[in-house]
Amino acid sequence: MAVMWWFATLVLFLLLVVCIVFVIYALKSAIHTEDAVTIDPLPAEAENPEENAEEDPPEKEEAEDKK
Repeated sequence: MAVMWWFATLVLFLLLVVCIVFVIYALKSAIHTEDAVTIDPLPAEAENPEENAEEDPPEKEEAEDKK
């Protein structure tokens, strides 16, 4: 009988751990750090968006040259 209580405690503990891991995974997958920049850009980026823009990757330039 005492073994059943230990087994039930172990199962409930493992279920708790699985739920915590699932919640952490769900929160991590729901966070998109890129959204923060598009919604609320830094003041320097808001004033001069052309200066802070990234250059085209070389693959794009090479593809345009081949056309």
